[in-house]
Amino acid sequence: MFCPNCGNPVSNTSRFCDKCGFQQVDSVSGYIANSTGGFRREPHDANDTALLALFLGCFGIHDFYCGNSKNGVIKLLLTISIVASVVSAIWAIVDLYRLGDGKYVDGDGVTLKAVPWAKVLVLVQIIFIALTVALCIILIYAVLATIGMANT
Repeated sequence: MFCPNCGNPVSNTSRFCDKCGFQQVDSVSGYIANSTGGFRREPHDANDTALLALFLGCFGIHDFYCGNSKNGVIKLLLTISIVASVVSAIWAIVDLYRLGDGKYVDGDGVTLKAVPWAKVLVLVQIIFIALTVALCIILIYAVLATIGMANT
């Protein structure tokens, strides 16, 4: 086995590279050796998580991907209930923002790295929501004005 960081040969039982000290990853399980002699999971890919949060966040798919099944089930149930789906959508936007800040924690307690483009998408989503609400208000006003004009 070779160290993925420096390429130095490392024994299969060694948890750290003798040359650079890099933590070794078990190729079968995907777990990383830690300093206590145990293994922990490699962090989930933050970009994949952000994309899942962006497109399927209200269903909690990004939570299932990261091992936060409890949050995923809650978001899924909120979305299915339709009435509370707004809460689930807002929660997904908050998760996307936390991914942009590097404060999102997966199910194993590992903080995912920051995804800078996620914060930009949060801003775009907020602008889109504000424009949609404004358009709905204008359309409702136009319909009510048309109905009022038709009755006179």
